[in-house]
Amino acid sequence: LPVLPLKETVVFPASMTPLAIGQERSVALIDDVVGGDRLLALVTVRDDEPDTPGWDDLYAVGTAAVVHKMIRVPDGTLRILVQGVGRIRLIERVQDEPYLIGEFERPTVAILKHTNPCGVGSAAGLLEAWEKAYATDRQAPFGGIIVVNQTLDGALAKAIAEIFTE
Repeated sequence: LPVLPLKETVVFPASMTPLAIGQERSVALIDDVVGGDRLLALVTVRDDEPDTPGWDDLYAVGTAAVVHKMIRVPDGTLRILVQGVGRIRLIERVQDEPYLIGEFERPTVAILKHTNPCGVGSAAGLLEAWEKAYATDRQAPFGGIIVVNQTLDGALAKAIAEIFTE
């Protein structure tokens, strides 16, 4: 994903946030993103000092976001409206020029409610997260789902059901 460094700003998943874009490389990034799938990574800068933040200036965790609207201002800057899609973590630095591009993973968390204790699983894939949560205590009765941050399709729901009918 193309990476837009943010100074003094954090965009959270599911939030709509207006942003002002002024740096040349950030304007080029937004032009490319809007011309493509409109998806980018928003990552906060650790220290506001660098004019052009690099990889070492960024936090490893950010937010995947969609650019919904873009307005080009006469002075050459942009105003965009982004919506956070989900939390992401940098796993590989892919490109530095003309702007940062990284490979990210989107952590998936599933929490199963047992009578005592609760089982928690976290993994890159939802099915793996379910298996980890269930493995914490296979003897405790299943009480229900507390949190799932990913849409369940029919095939995935069936695979999860099979975990509980072993």
